[in-house]
Amino acid sequence: MDLFRWLELAALGLFLGLASYRAVHLRLRHGVSGIAFDRQNRLAIGAFVITWCWALAVLWYALPIGGHALVPPLDLPVWRWLPFRLLGIGMVATGSALNLLAHIRLGDNWRLGIGQNADGQLITTGVYAYSRHPIYLFFNLYFAGTLLVEGRPVLLPFWLVVGLLLHFEALREERFLEVRFGPAWREYRRRVRRFWGRRPVVDGPTFRR
Repeated sequence: MDLFRWLELAALGLFLGLASYRAVHLRLRHGVSGIAFDRQNRLAIGAFVITWCWALAVLWYALPIGGHALVPPLDLPVWRWLPFRLLGIGMVATGSALNLLAHIRLGDNWRLGIGQNADGQLITTGVYAYSRHPIYLFFNLYFAGTLLVEGRPVLLPFWLVVGLLLHFEALREERFLEVRFGPAWREYRRRVRRFWGRRPVVDGPTFRR
């Protein structure tokens, strides 16, 4: 197993470990469920299921015990060029760093799904000063990065579907946050872009995005 796949698996382990630790910690220490899945969270449920399918696919291709073609020829390696693999692992590493920083900054405010009765604060500092959804940005970078590392077209639909689901889930979360935090959320939205970047704050109306 080459270095690229070790790094790919390390990023996957970090993601799963952080999410599992946070969910267990919230339950044991605060008696709070960090996972809110119901019929109103269909987008989150869909993204969750596809993410687990992606994780299993990464394990299958990266571990020495797997790697055999499942749906030939779509999952056969089409590109294995070193520049693509370097770019891919750079995206995986960048996304993993964003995910770690987001978890550190969120602390006990972390939730999976939207709980209508959830308490918590509006986090606007740290990595959240540059991205309103750094964990969703991590998913996109990680999925795109593993696609480049593995070079298997069968992974492309997973990435496209998850990216679309996460985009609409981000919109839904933002509607919830506007109701919950009102002017504080609108001011934050004026300053920070949805996935990455800050806006100059000017007087007068600004376009919503």
